[in-house]
Amino acid sequence: MLHDGHNGTTAMQSLARLHVYWQNIDRDILAFSKRCNLCQQSRNNTSKPPAYPWGIPEEPWHRLHIDYAGPIYGHMWLIVIDAYSKWLEVMPMKSSTSKATIVKLDNIFATFGVPRYIVTDNGPQFTSDEFHDYCKKIGITHIKTTPYHPKTNGLAERAVRTFKERMLASDRSIDLYQRLYSFLRGYRNTPRRSTNRSPYEMMFGRPMRTTLHLLKPNVKENLEKARLYQQFRPSTKVVVPPTYSPGDKVWVNKTTGKGSDPGIITKCNGPYSYIVEMADGIHRRKHSDQLRPRNNGSNDNVEVKPFTYYKRNVNESNWSGDWGQQPTPAASTSRQHPDGSRQQPTETATASTSRAEPELGVSIQSPPQRRSERKRKPPVRFGY
Repeated sequence: MLHDGHNGTTAMQSLARLHVYWQNIDRDILAFSKRCNLCQQSRNNTSKPPAYPWGIPEEPWHRLHIDYAGPIYGHMWLIVIDAYSKWLEVMPMKSSTSKATIVKLDNIFATFGVPRYIVTDNGPQFTSDEFHDYCKKIGITHIKTTPYHPKTNGLAERAVRTFKERMLASDRSIDLYQRLYSFLRGYRNTPRRSTNRSPYEMMFGRPMRTTLHLLKPNVKENLEKARLYQQFRPSTKVVVPPTYSPGDKVWVNKTTGKGSDPGIITKCNGPYSYIVEMADGIHRRKHSDQLRPRNNGSNDNVEVKPFTYYKRNVNESNWSGDWGQQPTPAASTSRQHPDGSRQQPTETATASTSRAEPELGVSIQSPPQRRSERKRKPPVRFGY
C-alpha cells in the first residue's frame, strides 16, 4: 500500500509515519524501495563523478581535439583545437565525409606538423576504415570518446560553442570568410586563463604584434592550477562515483529516451570507462555517468514486520474534565459519532494476519460552558 504509484523512499516514510510504526521502519522501507525493479529501471542517474581532466600535453600540437560544427550559413565546419596552446583551426566544409576530412587535416598538418594524438567522437567520418588507415599510416594514435558522452571531448565541444556564438553574432553584411578570419584573429590573440598567454604566443613562442605585453609565467604551473581549479572548484558539487568490478550488475541508461537496461560489467578500461554486456549479449563501452548499481532480489523477498494501530473514539457527553487522564478500553466494539450514527468496528491491519483487533474507546464529557453572566446594557447615543 505504501508503494502504490511507486512513491520514492522519502514519500513512503512520510506516509507511513502518519498511520503506522514498527521497529526499523525507515530501514525496511528503504530496502523495499531499492528492490523495486520497475523504479530502478525507469529512474535516471543523478550522481555525477568529479571531473577527471586529460593529462597536460608535453608540447604544442601534441594532442588535438577534433569535432564538427554546423550546419552554419550553409556549411559544415571542421573544428581542430590544440590541447596545450588552445590554438584553434576552423575549416569550412561542403561535405563531412571521411575523405573530405582527411583532405582538410592534410592541409593543417602540412603547416603545423603531425600530432601524436587526436581525440574525436564516434561520428561515422571518424570511425570508418578509411580514417583508421589514414591515422595508422601517418603515425597518429586515434582516441575515440565514450559513445553519447560529449563531455569526454569537452575541449572540442567548448570550441564549437564559442565558434557558433561568435559567428552568429557577427555582422552579416561582411563577407563570410572575412568574419571567420576576424574571429580567428581575435581568438588566437586573446590570453587564456589557464596559461595567461595567448594561443599565438603559446604556439610560436612570441606574442602577436599588439600593444599589450604580458608577463611570461610558468605555463605548466598555470595549467596545473587551472586543472586543480576545475577539479575542486567550490561551485561544483563533487560526488564520489561508485566503482565497478567485472561481474557487477548495473543499470545502463538508454541512449534514446528515458529508462535503463540491465547489464553486467565485463572489463574496466579506465577510471570511469567500462565494457558492459547487455541483455542481448552485445558488449558496449559505457562511462560511469551512464551506469547505476543494480541490486539483487525482488519485492517479494522484502519482509515487513507486523504492526497494529488503534483509533480513539471520543464522545463529548462523557468527558470527565481532566485532559491528563489516560484513555481506558471501551466495552463496546462499535463507536458513536456525534450525529448519533453507529459505525462498525475498524479492523486492524497486520502483515501476517487479517483478524480484527479490539478497538480502544475513550468516553469524554464536554467541558462546562463558562460564559460571562454580566448583563449587557446598550450604549447611550447622542441625539436618540
